[in-house]
Amino acid sequence: MKATRALIIGTVVVAAFGGALIDRAVVATPAWEQLGPAAWAAYSCHADLGNGLIAYPIYGIGLAVLAIAAAISYRFDRGAPRSASPGIYLAALCVTPSLRACFTTVARSSRAIDS
Repeated sequence: MKATRALIIGTVVVAAFGGALIDRAVVATPAWEQLGPAAWAAYSCHADLGNGLIAYPIYGIGLAVLAIAAAISYRFDRGAPRSASPGIYLAALCVTPSLRACFTTVARSSRAIDS
């Protein structure tokens, strides 16, 4: 049951940020086409080095931790259906590289701010 709870929490977190994909496709991309690449690059730099410096790592690390916690919890939950193992373990395996990417991005961003 603990694995199920972690998966539900992870799903809610992903769904909360799913709206950002729609915003990017429907709102931001047409705006980018009108602004041009230089203005969009300036905006993206300020967004990513502003609130994005806090929000993106929290989201990425949080999601990875939830997926790994679900896999660990599933491993020790004797009542969990064994047919779920490929999906749960694959999710944990897929998010592991995102942890490295989050830490690398934060390190590079902090160096960009310092310069």
